[in-house]
Amino acid sequence: MDTSFHLSGPDGSGGALTSSGGSARARITKVKLSTVVNESDFKVKNLHDHKWKHRPTEEIVKEALSHLNENVDYSVWKCNCEHFATWCRYGKFTSLQVAYRLWLLDYSSTGIDELIL
Repeated sequence: MDTSFHLSGPDGSGGALTSSGGSARARITKVKLSTVVNESDFKVKNLHDHKWKHRPTEEIVKEALSHLNENVDYSVWKCNCEHFATWCRYGKFTSLQVAYRLWLLDYSSTGIDELIL
């Protein structure tokens, strides 16, 4: 299957998103996976399968479709692509990338597993 749901710029491009911690408008889009990754190598990482039960594939797709073309406030820290993907797969709105960065920045003295709600 060459379909991907992801957060993109409001015009369908990825260019409007910020990575500096600021917010931007983003849209949930459905595109060909090959368009998203271009010619880059990629790997599907279902990082939480070992501890969380994932939704059935049909339910994941249904959840993603229910938000198709929805505009959201994108934030690297609060609402990024990983947050959306994790929500669709597990029903949990979290980002390991954010938790890891907080841990690296020493914003928390707790273990990384405690940062993932």
